[in-house]
Amino acid sequence: MFILLDPNVGYLLLMAGVVLATLAVAAPGTGIPEVLALAFLGTAAYIAAKIGINWWALVILLAAIVPLVISIRKPKLGWLLILSLVGIVFGSAYLFPTLGLLPSVNLILVIVASVLVIGFIWFASRKVIQAAKVKPFHNPDKVIGMNGYTKTAVHDSGSVQVGSELYSARSEKEIPAGKWVVVTGRQGFTLLIEEDKKPRR
Repeated sequence: MFILLDPNVGYLLLMAGVVLATLAVAAPGTGIPEVLALAFLGTAAYIAAKIGINWWALVILLAAIVPLVISIRKPKLGWLLILSLVGIVFGSAYLFPTLGLLPSVNLILVIVASVLVIGFIWFASRKVIQAAKVKPFHNPDKVIGMNGYTKTAVHDSGSVQVGSELYSARSEKEIPAGKWVVVTGRQGFTLLIEEDKKPRR
């Protein structure tokens, strides 16, 4: 059990827990990252409870999250990402009690792990934000006013081709298959259509 009193082990478990927690937020669903994150962070907390922590270092570590979050939302402010990296490296290096001025956690380990973890968090978070901003490709509102033609007879139900997409459709009057129509509105994902009487060549 002496391995659970090693600051290096505690640090690695803490960083692994942070990565898994980020992964759980970025891609929820399976439950595996959540469980592993809780296990790693719980073990890191146990180690911290046994060997103690420097509270001032924990404050620096938590404060470094703020510029990281801002840099994720505003990538042009790259200096905030660097500021966050410096804060996380310094705060995590001195998180556990030290003897003298040197940190109890291996400094090379701290630098390498911090760069990898921050890089992963920044990249994953940016991808989640970009995905949230993407408008759905299949948007029925965009076809209102457009022409299409019926693939089946349409009245209370049926299908209509508008552009390259096939939609469910409904009309007040029955429209046979193969007729040109105009989209007048929608109810949910069902298009409301009328027969287009304009002559076509």
